[in-house]
Amino acid sequence: MYKIMIVEDEELIANLLGESVIQCGYGVSGIFADGDSAIKHTFSDEVDVLLMDINLQGDLDGIQTAEKIKAIYDLPLIYITGSTDRKILDRAKVTQPDAFLIKPFKIEDVQSNIEMAVYRHELDMDRKLQTIYDKGVDYNTFLKSLGKIFKELRKQRGMSQSEFAKEMQINYRHYQDLEGGKSNLKLETLFNLAKFHELSIPELFEQTN
Repeated sequence: MYKIMIVEDEELIANLLGESVIQCGYGVSGIFADGDSAIKHTFSDEVDVLLMDINLQGDLDGIQTAEKIKAIYDLPLIYITGSTDRKILDRAKVTQPDAFLIKPFKIEDVQSNIEMAVYRHELDMDRKLQTIYDKGVDYNTFLKSLGKIFKELRKQRGMSQSEFAKEMQINYRHYQDLEGGKSNLKLETLFNLAKFHELSIPELFEQTN
């Protein structure tokens, strides 16, 4: 079951979205009214889809919040908006959203947008992975190789696992799994962690041969 994080500063709309998500058969990872809280939650708990209001109040609007999250995690992104301002929509497109949920909305709109966002995101991941799969490298072998590389990076910097996990802005448990070469990590997390440390995924695969 997908877990949806809702970021919406209008309480009535946020509650309505939460109810709609549950009625559609999904889980609610959390409901937040500001960008900072949403970012902290994403880095500490499981989130599968971002449902993000564009016009958040506070230091970060929805677009800025999405940019910070997607710099680490490549998650399906759905913007919530009632705006037709071209400049705002052009800014939003730069973050490569998978869908737009237009206010006012019905429960059917929520479900169709989530389904579309997940579908488009999976297609994009398939394209990213195609070159890798063509190499015929075993995924578990790659995980172990990536874990060893991060372990060496951590030791070179004289950092503990918890310190290095904090620098990478991921949950400590996720980092322990990564360094241990386990296969339960999400592919999008691996891609973005490698990108964050300027590591080339195809080159990492080549190192396993």
